[in-house]
Amino acid sequence: MKKKLLKKGSILGLTSVLISSQIVLSTAPFIAGAEEKIINPTEEKQQEDVQTPELVEQKVDGATDNDKTEDDSTKEDKALNPFSELKTENSEKKENETTVNEAKSATDPAPKSQRDQRAAISVSTFAQFRDAFANDQIREITLTNGFSFTGNITGVRNSNLTVYGNNQTINMGSYYIHSLANRGMRLTLENLNTRGGRFGESYAAISYDNYGHVTLRNVTHQGGEYVLAEGGITLGGNVNARITDRQNLSNSISVWGTKAPIGGGGPFIVEEGANVNISQETGNVYQGSMLLGMATQFVIRKNAVFNMQAINSSRTTPPYGDALIVSRSTITPVIESGAEMNLYTGISGLRGIQSNFSGINVQPGAKLNINTNGGTGIYNSARTTLNFAGDIDIKNSAATGQTIYAAAGSSMIFGGQDIGARSKGSLASTPDMQWNNVSGSASFSGNNTATNSTTNASFNSQFRLQNVNWLTSKTATGIENTTINGLTTASTVATGTAEPNSIVEIKANGTVINTGVANGNGTYSISIPLQTVGTTVTAQASLNGQVSNIAETVVRAANIPVGTIRPDVYSTGSSSITGSYTGDVTRAELFVNGQPISQGGAFANGSFSYYVNSSRINLSDNVVLVAYSADGTELDRRTVIVVSGVTGSLWPDDYRLGAASITGSFSGDINFARLVINGLPTNHWGGNFNPANGTFSFYVAPNLIGAGDLVTIQGFNSSDLSTVIDEVPVQVIVQGTIAPNDYRVGDSNIIGTYTGDVVRTQLIVNGQDVNIGGTFANGNFTHFVPAGRIQAGANVELVAFDAAGRELDRQTVRVIANTQGTITPADYRLGDANITGTYTGDVVRAELIVNSNRVNIGGTFVNGTFTYFVPAGRIQAGANVELVAFDAAGKELDRKPVRVTANTQGTITPADYRLGDANITGTYTGDVVRAELIVNSNRVNIGGTFVNGTFTHFVPAGRIQAGANVELVAFDATGRELDRKPVRIANTQGTITPDAFRVVQSNSNITGTFTGDVASARLIVNENVVPPGGGGTFNPDGTFSFFVRTGTIRVGDRVVLIAFDSAGRELQRQTVSIVNTQGTITANDYKVGDANITGNYTGDVTSARLMVNERVVTPGGGTFNPDGTFSYFVQAGVIQAGDTVTLVAMDANGRELNQTNVRVNPNIQGTITLNNYTAGGANLTGTFTGDIARGRITVNSVVGMWGGDFNPNGTFTYYVGNLGLTAGDRVTLTGFSLDHTELDDSTITVQ
Repeated sequence: MKKKLLKKGSILGLTSVLISSQIVLSTAPFIAGAEEKIINPTEEKQQEDVQTPELVEQKVDGATDNDKTEDDSTKEDKALNPFSELKTENSEKKENETTVNEAKSATDPAPKSQRDQRAAISVSTFAQFRDAFANDQIREITLTNGFSFTGNITGVRNSNLTVYGNNQTINMGSYYIHSLANRGMRLTLENLNTRGGRFGESYAAISYDNYGHVTLRNVTHQGGEYVLAEGGITLGGNVNARITDRQNLSNSISVWGTKAPIGGGGPFIVEEGANVNISQETGNVYQGSMLLGMATQFVIRKNAVFNMQAINSSRTTPPYGDALIVSRSTITPVIESGAEMNLYTGISGLRGIQSNFSGINVQPGAKLNINTNGGTGIYNSARTTLNFAGDIDIKNSAATGQTIYAAAGSSMIFGGQDIGARSKGSLASTPDMQWNNVSGSASFSGNNTATNSTTNASFNSQFRLQNVNWLTSKTATGIENTTINGLTTASTVATGTAEPNSIVEIKANGTVINTGVANGNGTYSISIPLQTVGTTVTAQASLNGQVSNIAETVVRAANIPVGTIRPDVYSTGSSSITGSYTGDVTRAELFVNGQPISQGGAFANGSFSYYVNSSRINLSDNVVLVAYSADGTELDRRTVIVVSGVTGSLWPDDYRLGAASITGSFSGDINFARLVINGLPTNHWGGNFNPANGTFSFYVAPNLIGAGDLVTIQGFNSSDLSTVIDEVPVQVIVQGTIAPNDYRVGDSNIIGTYTGDVVRTQLIVNGQDVNIGGTFANGNFTHFVPAGRIQAGANVELVAFDAAGRELDRQTVRVIANTQGTITPADYRLGDANITGTYTGDVVRAELIVNSNRVNIGGTFVNGTFTYFVPAGRIQAGANVELVAFDAAGKELDRKPVRVTANTQGTITPADYRLGDANITGTYTGDVVRAELIVNSNRVNIGGTFVNGTFTHFVPAGRIQAGANVELVAFDATGRELDRKPVRIANTQGTITPDAFRVVQSNSNITGTFTGDVASARLIVNENVVPPGGGGTFNPDGTFSFFVRTGTIRVGDRVVLIAFDSAGRELQRQTVSIVNTQGTITANDYKVGDANITGNYTGDVTSARLMVNERVVTPGGGTFNPDGTFSYFVQAGVIQAGDTVTLVAMDANGRELNQTNVRVNPNIQGTITLNNYTAGGANLTGTFTGDIARGRITVNSVVGMWGGDFNPNGTFTYYVGNLGLTAGDRVTLTGFSLDHTELDDSTITVQ
C-alpha cells in the first residue's frame, strides 16, 4: 500500500499549518437548531483520561463553537497557537455538544479529492498515536516502535483511521480507546500486537459505539475484552486474541453498542482465507464470549477458519455465561464453501450458540464443529432452519447433554451426507448409529424430533434428536498423529503438534488436567499445573468424531538449560546464517518481520550454520534468531544484522520535462529501477539495463513527472524490489516558467511574466479548480479572475501548461487584502444561546462586548448570515451590548449595538397518558403555543392545541408503548424552548379467571371471567404457545370465551392462559384446570349369533373395547346415543357359548372409564312339536317355543341334515321333498339353539 513519507519535522509543520488556519477555517456553518447528541458520561470523564486535542476539529467538522477551553489547553498548545491567550467563543460551550455538520462529517465519506490530500504519518509515542484519533486530516499512521498507553483515548474525531503496526506491540495497560459521540467512525488495525486494555464491564479495550466499524488484519491481542463495534467487525489474515484479564463480565469480540436496534448495527465478516483464533480464558463472561445482538450479517468467507474457545483456566466454576456466541438478532449466519467454524468449551453448562437466528447456512464444502460440556451446542429461542449442506460435528461431552434445541417448527436440512449419532448416556469415541446418504429434512420442536422426511428410510424411523448427544457427518478418514514435547518439573505449558483445529486433551497419570485447541498450523500450547518427577503426561486430539493416537512423555527433573547465540552479519542472497553459540543450544528458529519462518540449524563445537532461502531475507527486513535447548526452552534471541549482498551505482542523465524516458549509465548488479516522486515510491519499475556498455533507459509515462517534482531513481538487483542498491536524484529540466504578480482582492485579472512554451494557465483557489485560459504574448500574461472567487486569506495557485497539456510550472499567487464589510445583528432575547443576524463583505468573525467588557471572539459566518454563541448569563436586562466585525487578518470592519429584548416564559403539565389514547392532555401557563413529543429520545411530532390554560397533543397510533420514556417540550411563538416535562404512562391492570375445561371430541371454548384492562389472551399448552386463534372474545359484562381447536388440549396437559392489555402488555397468567372424564357402561344379555351387544351408558363414554376370553377383539367402537343407550357390532362367530365377554368403556382420549361383563346365552330353553305328515308332501310343519333356531332330521335312526325355517310367530317348516319318505317311516326332528344346544325333539310316523 502506498504511504506518504514525511521528512523530519513534517509533523510539526503540518500541525503549525492547521493551527494558523484555525480562525480562517472557523467559518464553516453552524446550525442553531442542531439536535443535541447525548454522550455516555463514562466516556467523556474518567479519572485518568488523557483528552484528545480538539484543535483541528474546527477545520474537520465545521464546528466553530466551543470545543476547547483555556483550562484544557496545554502549554504546548499556547506556544503554537497565537490566539491561545484570547478567550474565544468556542471556550464556553459544553464539551458534549455537536452540530448537525459534525454529525454529517462523521458519517458521510469525504470527496475523493479531499481524501487524497489527507496525511499518512509515522508515530513513535503514545501522544502522537492519541493525537491521530482526534485529527480527521490523517488517514494512515505507521508505528516505528512499540509504546505503552498513559491514559485513555476518547472523543474520537478521526472518521476513518488505518493503523499499520509494523508488527510492533502496544501495551494498553488498564486504559482503552472509546468512540461514541460521532456516528459511523471507522478504525483499521493491521500487523499490530496489543496487550492489556480494559473498560470496566460495559465496553472493551477498543470500543467503537454509535455505528462504528473496526477492521482487524494480522493482529494479536492478549489481555482484557478486545473489540466492541456497533457498526460491524471485519477480520482478515491471521487474528489471534486471548482474553486473559479476569475482570468481571467480560467478552472477547462483539457487534454491540448503545445506539443501533437489535439486528440493525453492522456486519460481522471473516474475510476469505482468514485464520481467526479467539480464546476466552477468564472463566466468566457476560452472556457470551461473542455478542452479535446488533449484527446485520455473520459470514465466514471461503477457505477461512474461525476458532473460538472458552476455557476456565482458573479451574473454578464460573458464576456467569450463557454461550460462546450469543445473539438476539434474527440473521442467518453463513459458512461459505471451504470455510469452517470451530467452537469449543470445557466449561460445564456453557452452550455453543444461543440466539434468535432464523437459520444457519453451512454451504457444501464448509464445516461446523461445536464441542460443549453439558451445554446445548445450538440453542435457538426462535423457529430456525439449519441448512447442513456441508460437514457438521456437534458433540456434547456430557452423557445426558443435548446437541440442538429450537422453537417448534424448526428443521434441519441434510445434503446427502453420511450422518452418525451417539446415544444419550454413552460417551463412546465413535457414533453408535449410522445412516448413509441422508438427503431431506428433519423437523423438531425443542429437543424432540417431530417428523423425519429424508431419502433414508432407516434414518426416518430411527433418528430421534432427543435421544442423541452427538450428531456428525463423518467424511474424514482419519486425523494427524499427535505429539507432545518433553516436560520437566518446572514446565507449566504442554506443547506439541496435532490435527489443525482439533481439541487436544492433556492427562497426567490418566486424569485430565486441561484441554485446548490446536491452531491452524497444527501446533498447540496448553497450560498445565506443575508435575512431579515420573508422572506420565499424555496428549490425544479429536476432531469430527475421529480421535488420534495417544502421545506421552514422562516428567523429568528440571535442569534449567543455559546458552547464547551470536549470529554473524548476513548478506542478502546468501543461503545460510552462520555464527557461534555457547551452552545447551541445539536448534534455532528464524523470524522475519515478526513472522516465524523455519526451525533447525546445525550446531557443533560452538559454531552453527542455519539454512535460509536466498530470496527470503531482504535488506530492510527485521531478522531475529531464537535459540532453544533440546527440551524446547528458549535460551537466547538475537537480531541478525542484514547487509546488501549486491552493489552498484546509477548515473542518470538530466531529464527534460515531457520526455518519454530517463537515460543514463550504471555499474554493478543493478537489473531493475523504480521512480520515487516527491518522496513516494511509484508503481513504475523496470527499465532496460545493458551490461555490455553499462547504459540504461527507463520509460516515463505521460504526465507522470510534473514541473517542480522532486524525482529520484532507485536501482535493484531483482524484480521483487526488496533491496535498494542505489538511489540518486534525477535533474528535471523545466521548459517553461511563470512569475505571477501580487493579486489585490477585487481585481479582475492576475498578471505576470512567463518563459518558454507556456500557452495557458489554470487557476486553483483553496484546492478547487476555478478556470483555465489566459493571454500569453511577448513574455507577459493575464489570467481572468471571476468576481468574488478570491477572498482575503485564500490559497491561490497558477499552473502553467504547454500546447500538449503538459504541466510546466506552478506558482503561488500572493493575495493582498482590501477588505470591507458590515454586520447587522438581530434583536437578542434574554436567555437565548446565540445572537443571529446578517453580514456583508469580508467579515469572518466577531467579538462580543457587554458593558464595555470583552466576552469572547468567534462566530459562524456563512452565505451572508451568522450565529454567535452567548455564554449563559453573560447578557442581562439593560446591558449595553455590541458586536465588532473583523476580517481574516483581524482588521475591524464594522461594529453595531445589539438590542436586548425581554424573555418569554411558561410551563407545561401533562396529565397521565393511557396506552392507546389518541392525545396527551394537560395544562400550561405563560407563553407556550406549541409542544414537541419525544419518545425514547426520538422526535415524533410538533404541534398541539393550547387554549385557556389547557392543551391536547396528538399521539400517532402505536408510537407510545409500555415502558417508553416520553417527554413533552414546550415552545413559545419563536420556537424558543420554555419547559419540558416527562409524561407518565398509566399502568394497565387486570385479572383473568378461567373455568375448568372438559376435553371433548370437537372444537370447544375455554370460558371464564375477567377484570380491568384485559383485551386479549394467549394459550400455552405444555409450555408451547398455541398459534393465535383470534385472542379470545372479552365481553362488556366481564365474561370471556377462548376458542380451542379439537385435539389441542388432552387430559393431563399443563394449560396456562395469559391475559394482555390492548398494547400487548402481560397482565396476568392463570392455570386452566382440566376436568377428568367419568362414566359407566351396562350391557344387556347377549345371545350367540346376535349382530350387536346393546345396553346403557352414563357420563363421558364415547367408545368401547371388546374383549373375549381376555383377548382384545376390537380396540374401540360402538354407537353411543344421546339417550344413554348404545349398540356394539359383533362379527359372526366371534362370541360362542361359554365365552367370557367384557366391554371396556373409554372417553374421547381413549382413557378407560369403566368395564362390564356381558352374559352369553343365559337360561336357553325351548320346545318343538311336529304336525302329522303324509308321504309325498314337500315340508314338515309344526310349532316351537323359546330359543329354538334350527332343526336336524333323523329318519329311521339315520341322522340327516340341519335346516328349517323358524318364524317369529312360533311356526316352522323343514323341507323333505328330496328324501322320498314313505308311509311307515319313523321321523324325528330335533330343535337346537343358535349355539347348537339341543333343546327338544318331536317324533311322528309318515302316513
